[in-house]
Amino acid sequence: MVVSSAAAEQVEAILDTKDATTERTVRSHLAKVIEAMTIMQPADPLEAFEEISRAVRAEAESSPVEDEPEQAPVGDSLRAMKELLAAPVDEEGNPKTEAPGLADVVAEQGLLNSAGVGVTPTEAVIIACGLRRLVTSTEGVTKARFWGKVLCNSPSCDYLIAEAEMEGGGAPLTEAEEAAGADAPGRLGGPNFYTYFVSTDSGRSWEALPHVLPEQIAAARLVKKILTGDLNAAVISWPPFSGRERELLRAQIARITHATRLVPGNYYAEDEESGEVAPNPEYSGISSDCREVASVQDYWRHGVDYLINANGRTSWPEVAEPEDGEEESPEAVRQRKM
Repeated sequence: MVVSSAAAEQVEAILDTKDATTERTVRSHLAKVIEAMTIMQPADPLEAFEEISRAVRAEAESSPVEDEPEQAPVGDSLRAMKELLAAPVDEEGNPKTEAPGLADVVAEQGLLNSAGVGVTPTEAVIIACGLRRLVTSTEGVTKARFWGKVLCNSPSCDYLIAEAEMEGGGAPLTEAEEAAGADAPGRLGGPNFYTYFVSTDSGRSWEALPHVLPEQIAAARLVKKILTGDLNAAVISWPPFSGRERELLRAQIARITHATRLVPGNYYAEDEESGEVAPNPEYSGISSDCREVASVQDYWRHGVDYLINANGRTSWPEVAEPEDGEEESPEAVRQRKM
């Protein structure tokens, strides 16, 4: 039987007719009836059709209509991802093919995946493109690597953290940071040696985190809090934390970095003249002897200075000894107890 186009349009119109009570269409009602018949498997489907139809309709009338969840505009998401994956361009529109000092995120995460940890290969590619954008668009970045991912209470706003070395050690300390005793930027082994950038949109945009203060590091040890994904969110905790979520995130990054970063024992060397520690120019890479590498205490060393729990610093403050007959000032007593 051949059905005319006009008749087909009438059928479509009937199927899309909405019920005034349930706002469900004839099409959706028939689909529910057939689904119920598939589950129930009646001996005589034709005879059971009317009864099942009444039951489905009664259930629909007693159940509130669920609003369909709002979906993010797919087109905007695809355009943003296409822009991220594309090679960055300079002011003249020419592609920037070089990204000096950029760690191989995909290879690093591949090694971690073999141990059952790390991000997925797809996410590793996206993060690598985001780091490339950071290096090519941020002035002063000489090296950058993927530090890690901090999970928040909503997966859509997890923090991606990039660790970068900056020309001249990065932004100088502000007067307030100096007054609070912040470690100098660029000091090897110090908590402000690296500059940390954070992204909540898969690396399409990055924001530099502030320098970390000793009191924030010490207080962060006592704070147990799930982050919200909003850098400006207030930190409601006990004991109180002097800062917002961006400062708490930066303090926790410092604690994790200083507690977990390991390097081979000969990675750094002390300069004979100045006594300063610097990367060893004769370092030839990790040993190929698995037994040697597996010896944690003999082969590996902490790559950054230890943070003292009591004061959040890498060293105890120097306090001048009082002269004979003089009492210590309250500030000296406070520093001695830190």
